[in-house]
Amino acid sequence: MVAERRTPSIEEDIDQLKFFAYPSQKVKIDINDNECMLSSADIMSSDILIRLSTLETQLVHTHEKVKMREHVIEQLEEEIQAKQRLIYEQGQLIHILESENRIDDQAMLTNGGQRKRVPSDVDSIPSDSEITVIERYVTSSSPSQSTSNYSDQCDRLRERLEQALVEREKLELQNEQLLKQWEEALEYVTTVQKQLQEEIRRNTDLKNAQMEMEKCRNDQITISRTTLNFIVLLAVFIAFYLYRI
Repeated sequence: MVAERRTPSIEEDIDQLKFFAYPSQKVKIDINDNECMLSSADIMSSDILIRLSTLETQLVHTHEKVKMREHVIEQLEEEIQAKQRLIYEQGQLIHILESENRIDDQAMLTNGGQRKRVPSDVDSIPSDSEITVIERYVTSSSPSQSTSNYSDQCDRLRERLEQALVEREKLELQNEQLLKQWEEALEYVTTVQKQLQEEIRRNTDLKNAQMEMEKCRNDQITISRTTLNFIVLLAVFIAFYLYRI
């Protein structure tokens, strides 16, 4: 596997830009045996500092929006999973009630209108959650319950199933919208990162130009103070000699 080149993060770009905008060290230059301290912060223009502050604020705000949207997406996914479990259980319940209804119809026809329970169908229930639901809707019912009651229960469960499906579609649509907004936020973060890299490049060029200026100053011919005093003294002596003549 070929190792991918690591792209610097936005925080690293900001730290690098802060190094250029707020240096902690000063540059010392010797000119004519006199020491002068030049701070790199004096070189930076105020618009660069304002731009840096604006980009940092936008970056923090964007990170907060991305975290909030990720949290909302996780909540929506949990709600969708809960709706899916509810739809599955309700579908199983409808299937069991319809099977129970058919069995009751057959039992009433066979036994002259008397309802007969078939325990083998109840034992074939595959999960504990379905047993709990059936105990609530079927087992607790009286033996004299009519076929119309079963039909009403099936109709109500179908309505609840349809409502759950509609809510699931709404949640999926909302999830897609949030994912789209999240992608837009990532694109905005990428744009901010490019702007930061551009600012870093400009500051690097400015720093290099300043270093070239300092190098030119250091390359100039400097006259020591002793030599300067000797030249002044010689000029005074020559002037005095000419005055005496």
